[in-house]
Formats: sequence, C-alpha cells, structure tokens
Amino acid sequence: MTMVMHLVCGYSDPVPANWGNASSWAYFAHMSGWNVSSSPTIGAIAQKGGGLGHVAIVIGVNPDGTVTVRDMKRLCRLGTRRDGDGFNWYLPVHHR
Repeated sequence: MTMVMHLVCGYSDPVPANWGNASSWAYFAHMSGWNVSSSPTIGAIAQKGGGLGHVAIVIGVNPDGTVTVRDMKRLCRLGTRRDGDGFNWYLPVHHR
C-alpha cells in the first residue's frame, strides 16, 4: 500500500513499515499521533479490520454516504470502486 500511495497518489509521508497488517493500521496510526476518524475525507486512508484487513485511498465522498476509493487488490491490479460499508476508520494523512 505504501508504494501505491507514493506512485499513484503522490503522498510524501510514508506509512511506517511496523504498522503490520491493514487490520491494525488505525490502532498504530492513533498510537503514532495520526488523526483517526470514523468520517471519510478525500485523501484519507480508508481502513477496515477483520482477518488481515484492507486499506484504500478515499478519492470521493458521495452524497449517499458511500465513499469512492482507489485500492490495489489481488494480482497487483489497481482499481477504483464505490464502497458504502466495510471501512471502519479513516486516517487523514495530510492532517497529522
């Protein structure tokens, strides 16, 4: 995910490598002094738990409450999708 953030989104603040699986990113973000919110914002890292978890970048917040995210799924395919549920926490990387 860090590579995707740098190459696709142009972020300059890397996510620390010691945050482990995506399922634990919100916890470690909070412990590292990052803002963690249940409200999505454009540019935030969207995080969901369960198993190994999953992270994505929020590229849109839609009027119906869904978010549009950009993520990398299996086989290194980059995609964009709308997801109305599943993401628990949002880490606004530009607002640390």
